[in-house]
This record gives sequence, C-alpha cells and structure tokens, in this order.
Amino acid sequence: MSDIGGTMEIDLSGLIALQRGLPAAIKAAVERSARPVQSRVKAEAAAISRYGFLAASIMTKVKAYRPDNVVTIVGPNVGFTRTEGTYSRGKRKGQARKHTPAMYAWLVDQGTSRSRKFGFLERAMTAGNYPTDFAQAMADELQKLN
Repeated sequence: MSDIGGTMEIDLSGLIALQRGLPAAIKAAVERSARPVQSRVKAEAAAISRYGFLAASIMTKVKAYRPDNVVTIVGPNVGFTRTEGTYSRGKRKGQARKHTPAMYAWLVDQGTSRSRKFGFLERAMTAGNYPTDFAQAMADELQKLN
C-alpha cells in the first residue's frame, strides 16, 4: 500500500518574537489550507459511492507535535460508522449491516485483483496548490497576531 503525501518546509526563525501565539496560528493556518484538499477528496469520493458513506466520512485531522512540526491527515475517519440494509442470509439474518468506510477506502483507492483502482485520493491530492494556500493562510494568521 502506498502512502500519498507531501512535505513542505518553511523557515519560521524570524517569528521568535511571536513565540506565544505561533503554535496556534500555525495549526489554524494548516486547518484552513487543508479545507480545499478535503473538499476535493470528498468530491472525488462522491463519484464512486454506493450509499454516500465514503464521501461523508472524509475528515481532516491536524496534529501539532512541536511548533515546527505540524501534520495534516485528510481521509476517511475510523470513528464514522453507519447502518444501511439488513443481512438476508446466515446467522446474522435480519440484523442491520454496519458500514465503516475507513476499513475499505484503501481497497477502493488502490484497487484489488478483482476491482479496478479508482485513485480518488491521488487525484485530489495532486490537484490544487496547497503550498500557496498555506502561505496565504499563514500570512492571514500572522496578521491577526500583530
């Protein structure tokens, strides 16, 4: 399974004077710049849905490890589950079917030996311009701090 991602390094050494509000500003800027990526992933996933659960489960998680290391994850949330339909055969006959899109999203994205590759994450991540979106969002957040 291949990971799709990107790394961007920004020199923030000139912002030492703003040390107090800088981590929150960076996190807010990363969240705001990830919104277009999330909407593109949702749009790509909506085209291949059965019930629409895969597109609905796409969320963004931002984790700041240190003021200089922030990670953004855009993809299906593991905690998102929905029920649709019932089992018609077997020992669970009559029970509701539980769908967890995060468990099968990579199969849809990468494909299997029996199903074709949709590549919805790759198409969404390569479209757009995340670095310029982040630079603009960071400039806005720094303007708020000053």
